Amino acid sequence: MSYGDYLKSFEDVALGLAPLLPDAPFVRGKSFGKVLGYLERGVPVVCSDAGEHPAFFDPDTALMSNDEDVLVAGMIRLLAEPGARAEMARHARARFLDCLTSHAAAERVAKTLGALVQAMPLADWREMSGMVPRRGLEPPRPYGH
Repeated sequence: MSYGDYLKSFEDVALGLAPLLPDAPFVRGKSFGKVLGYLERGVPVVCSDAGEHPAFFDPDTALMSNDEDVLVAGMIRLLAEPGARAEMARHARARFLDCLTSHAAAERVAKTLGALVQAMPLADWREMSGMVPRRGLEPPRPYGH
C-alpha cells in the first residue's frame, strides 16, 4: 500500500496503539514511524512509557503508561469522550508540527549553524571553505609529479 493509502487508513481510527515492551524481542528496534502516521492524521496515541515516547509525549499529547490497567481505563474514557480524544489529538499534532516536520528540523539546523558562524572568526571560515590555503599544508602538486 502506498504511504498515502496507509495514512488514509487511519481516518476512521479512534485511538492509535503504539505499545513498546522493550523486553519483548518483537518490539526491539521499532521505529516512531507508525506514531508519525497517527500524528499526521490527528489520531490520539496510546503508548507505553518506553523508547522515544517519553521524549515526545506528555499527558496532554498521549495516553502513556506502562501499567495495563491505566491504559485500559484511559482508553475506555477516551472512547467515551470524543471531545477529550480531539483535544489530545490537537495537542499532539501541534507538537508534531512544532518539533518533527522538515521545516522544524531545518530551523534547528539553521539556529545551530548560525551560532557556529557567530562564534568562529571569519578567517577560520575562509580557511574551512577553501577560500585561502590551509596553514601548514603544502600546495597540491601537479598531476604526474
